[in-house]
Amino acid sequence: MLDYRKTAQLYFETAWRQKKELEYQLIKQCAPTLAYLKAASLFSHPYKDREYVDRTLQIWNKSLNKFGIFIKPIWVKAERILIYCYRKSALEKILFAQDAQNFLESRGYYYSSLTEALDVLCSRIVTSQNFPHEIGVFLDYPLGDVQGFIEHQGKNFKCCGEWKVYCNQKSVKIVSIIISTVVCVILRLGKPELRLKI
Repeated sequence: MLDYRKTAQLYFETAWRQKKELEYQLIKQCAPTLAYLKAASLFSHPYKDREYVDRTLQIWNKSLNKFGIFIKPIWVKAERILIYCYRKSALEKILFAQDAQNFLESRGYYYSSLTEALDVLCSRIVTSQNFPHEIGVFLDYPLGDVQGFIEHQGKNFKCCGEWKVYCNQKSVKIVSIIISTVVCVILRLGKPELRLKI
């Protein structure tokens, strides 16, 4: 005979673990964005209940949008979701800088708004045979390093920290130390809203 109490308890325990794991990944992977050190972050997360993930992202957006931070699923496939967290104003500055816009246009990105740029990126992720490495621009990596990564196919880099470096080696070491420190501090704080007060 089916024990509804045990089934309900198991369901709620599973949902709680899923919520905590998703929140933990948001904090861990997006700490530099939440702490205003980077314009954007990206992470992949497994899921069993797509509705739950959508509701969670909706709740986060309700809390974070007032700070200019937005969270968007940009790819979903077979129980895995790619979640993009970005600071709208910072990302607009990056994507509308002339050198970045020229580079992205050379890769087939034509846009006149942030929404259009993100739509093209999402489309590329879904339809491309190879992962679109120009996403590095959308993740606030230095343009020269994104171009170097594409040109050298991820090889022959000068050093590797938060990203593979092809240009300015010193800056990545400093940024990596700062980002690692921020992630450690943020993971100790608890609730996502607290992270915005750093």
